[in-house]
Amino acid sequence: MTNRFRLSMAQLNPTVGDIAGNADKARDAWAQGKAAGADMVMLPEMFLVGYQTQDLIQKPAFVRDAIAAVEQLAVDCADGPMLGIGGPLREGDKLHNAYFVLKGGKVVRVYDWHVSGVVEGKSFHATLAELHEGVARAESARSAKS
Repeated sequence: MTNRFRLSMAQLNPTVGDIAGNADKARDAWAQGKAAGADMVMLPEMFLVGYQTQDLIQKPAFVRDAIAAVEQLAVDCADGPMLGIGGPLREGDKLHNAYFVLKGGKVVRVYDWHVSGVVEGKSFHATLAELHEGVARAESARSAKS
């Protein structure tokens, strides 16, 4: 067992709304961290979607695409250091500013920061299926109101 933990922090400039491009930047940062021997690569709050997303974040398809990108990043970055990345999370009709920790091909932890920006200190485990269920419930509820 080692007594060190090497953290690579990537302060990059994401583009608002460019989920695919930001995910590519995350993959590149992860690969550089892996090459440098990092145990974890961390990206900033809301990195995946850019910051400030304004009304984009209210669109269910945008949040769904962000969650799909988180899933793909988990798969793509399975054989190396953990990856921490910020992005949106919808649970029911609540939208959260979340931080996802990816390891071994899956989301192993989600930290819920809430869109208000106030750190609540609440953390919870989430599987990809639970994330999908939250998106589906929100879309169902929105359709029922229409």
